[in-house]
Amino acid sequence: MISYSYFVKRYRKPRIKNVKGYWIAQYRDLGGTKRKVSLGPVKAIRKSDAEERLAKILEPINSRRAEPSPDMKFGAFVRQIYLPFYSRKWKGSTTETNADRVQHHLVSEFEDRPLGSFHRGRDEFQDFRDRKAGAGLSYSMVAHLRWDSRQIFRMAVSEGYLDRNPAEELFIPKEARRAETRRMTLDEVRQFLAVLDLRERVIGGLAVFGRHATW
Repeated sequence: MISYSYFVKRYRKPRIKNVKGYWIAQYRDLGGTKRKVSLGPVKAIRKSDAEERLAKILEPINSRRAEPSPDMKFGAFVRQIYLPFYSRKWKGSTTETNADRVQHHLVSEFEDRPLGSFHRGRDEFQDFRDRKAGAGLSYSMVAHLRWDSRQIFRMAVSEGYLDRNPAEELFIPKEARRAETRRMTLDEVRQFLAVLDLRERVIGGLAVFGRHATW
């Protein structure tokens, strides 16, 4: 599971205290009002896990930022702006998968690069994808990384950090490894349908023939 303490840069880090067997923290919300939150029982939750819960609560506060600047680092932009926004749209499992992929392949590579340093990033990003494909990364993973890059920089443009998207024209290298697929033979389809009742046979037939099998 993704560690949210990595993705959230906590400008405000209130102290977490053990109060009568519960992890308790106080913080101020965006309006300046003091808030108190219970992060769970000490016996059941480690302090590091309580800190991760607090980090998620503080995301809207800590992501408040100054005027957009191309000097903002790639990793900070992803953690503070891109992921917190899109995690509201994605399902829980999708958030974990996307965040893990972006962190492992993109943030780890470009963590401290200012967004403005990618002004000639098309060739750089394409070289990056060529390298990933050459290292044996699957076609699907390389395709997802292209999608991630485009979406991150589209958001950077829309938020005013950049004038243009350096990842817009990326393509998937022909070296990217495609997974082998296998279609059922006609005899296998007949055996499959023969063991089903009428209703299930109709459903199964639609599923099989909907896969564009050719005989």
